[in-house]
Amino acid sequence: MTGNKRVIPDVRSTVVLIGTIAALAASAMAATPSLSLSGASGAPGSTVTLDVSLNSVGSPQPAAIQWDLTYSTSDLSLVTGTYYGTGAAGSGAGKAADCNSISAGDVRCIVSGIDTTAFGSGVVATLTFQIAAATTDTSTPVSLVSPAASDGNANALAITATGATVTITQPVAPFLSSLNCSPASVTPPTTSTCTVSLSGAVPSTTAIGLSSSAAAATVQSSVNITAGLTSTTFTVSTSTVSSSTPAVITATLGSGSKNFTVTLTPAATCSYTLSANSLNFGFSAGSGSFNVLTSAGCSWTVVNNSTFITVTAGSSGSGNGTVSYSAPMNMGAARSGTLTIASQTFTLNQAAGAISPVSVSPSVGSGLTQTFTFTLDDPNGYADLAVVNVLINDSLDGIQGCYVAFAPTSATSGYLYLVDDAGDGGYASGSPISLPSNGTMQNGQCTISGTGSAVSANGKTLTLRLAITFSSSFAGNRVFYVAARNNSTGNSGWQALGTWNVSGPAPTGPAVGGVSPARSATTGQTFTFTFTDTNGYADLAVVNVLTNNSLDGIGACYLAFAPTGATSGQLYLVDDAGDGGYIAGSPISVPSNSTLQNSQCTISAGGSSVSASGNTLTLNLAITFSSSFAGNQVFYLAARNNSTGNSGWQAVGSVNVP
Repeated sequence: MTGNKRVIPDVRSTVVLIGTIAALAASAMAATPSLSLSGASGAPGSTVTLDVSLNSVGSPQPAAIQWDLTYSTSDLSLVTGTYYGTGAAGSGAGKAADCNSISAGDVRCIVSGIDTTAFGSGVVATLTFQIAAATTDTSTPVSLVSPAASDGNANALAITATGATVTITQPVAPFLSSLNCSPASVTPPTTSTCTVSLSGAVPSTTAIGLSSSAAAATVQSSVNITAGLTSTTFTVSTSTVSSSTPAVITATLGSGSKNFTVTLTPAATCSYTLSANSLNFGFSAGSGSFNVLTSAGCSWTVVNNSTFITVTAGSSGSGNGTVSYSAPMNMGAARSGTLTIASQTFTLNQAAGAISPVSVSPSVGSGLTQTFTFTLDDPNGYADLAVVNVLINDSLDGIQGCYVAFAPTSATSGYLYLVDDAGDGGYASGSPISLPSNGTMQNGQCTISGTGSAVSANGKTLTLRLAITFSSSFAGNRVFYVAARNNSTGNSGWQALGTWNVSGPAPTGPAVGGVSPARSATTGQTFTFTFTDTNGYADLAVVNVLTNNSLDGIGACYLAFAPTGATSGQLYLVDDAGDGGYIAGSPISVPSNSTLQNSQCTISAGGSSVSASGNTLTLNLAITFSSSFAGNQVFYLAARNNSTGNSGWQAVGSVNVP
């Protein structure tokens, strides 16, 4: 066994042998010494210390002692031991101890010496045990058995032994201590936030059961509370309420439960309003929306639809409802129709559609060579398109960009031009080339190959495929900007439809990883941003996320995050002016239940998190974009470390805000 174990040296005839002690153990003396074991207590997984003590009450006293120590191996394991040959019990030099395992849960110890000096009363051994982490017992015995002793002349002495008990203090499971909801009085569509508190932290992630007595009050069936925490939150949402019957919210953990009463207030009489009876829309064929204001708790439906425009109701409920509509494929001409909501009739007028860059595929990725597919719509038909422009650069700048212009001549042909490095309207070597052909053209940033490139068009849609090889000197994160002009001088304006990383050397120091999803069409979701530092994530001082249609902090969703640990940090939101000031409430902690909002976006720390390991920091941000921020926006990322190293701004993804 481990510990301060000493082997008895075989040097003189005065050594007391184990066999001799055992053989003479039956002899009795008038005065009987005894061995006893002290008790102890501890929690599962902890260590406890037990002393073996000698009580020498008569003469002659023992000069050698032997005993067996037995215990349950499912509850205990012997870690180490300290055996005393000097001191109060030793009362003489040269004492030694030897302990050996006989079998599982059985250890035999011999304490003796090379002289005839007897032991005095006191501790002869101190033993340390590990309590099994998985044990469910509340106590376990440790026995001292088969004791034997002899004096300095090898005469057997009678000796007794008494064991002890190790008390195991099992942890007490935490229980529900309180349940509170705010607000406690709810009128649809208000949401109440409830907090469940526990008397102590849960040892592992635990589900708290939830229920509601009222159908109009909806809660989750359960909510998880993470290991080590003492509280968690959930929400109570309400549908239309016709009566004021209270809802009893119940939280259950094990056999314990807590209730809280939420008062439900019936909604007022429904009313419907629009700001005008004639609504105009100027966008290409597809879908759009307008708001219908209703009083709280009301729902509404579409009664009849128009001939030209198919109208469907948005989600029923209270507050702002949405009506969306779709139209025939070619919506070059204006269309109109009527819509009736409840008793009110509204006129829908759709203006002639506009040119629309739709997409690039792939919209994100990395490499030096790739075939990209660009899709554009003209509501007057593809033949109305006069020129299509594709600009690939780190900003909306034709200087030293991969800047391509395409002039279609039919549904399957056209001329392709590559702008020169100066970006001043001149064209690069080889321009133009025909599509289809096997020609090539090249500037300092890219080479366009006719082989692999093509054009196809049908109805209102034109699809342009370009086989592009980027120069290694053009390495870095780039944005796809797409624009189109038609024969009637209509212009779509530049639209950021994706990003691409032109491969280059791996950066040192702080660097930008990317965003996931790298391309999406959404009013909001949780985006995952990654940053790296070859000096380790702890070297990162601040990371930035700027979302806008160009690299401009004015009128942007512009964030700064300062990490304070591997799972925490402070989040700042820049104000609309983009002048270095922060929006009210900045900073907020991540994680927390706080929010930040400017005119472009709202950030919820409740759905956000941070995690870091090695050289990588991952920041998850729950972002909801404002409707006024609609359009194609680019995610620009940057990172700075503690030694003033800076990654510079990098375009890593894009989002189309409806």
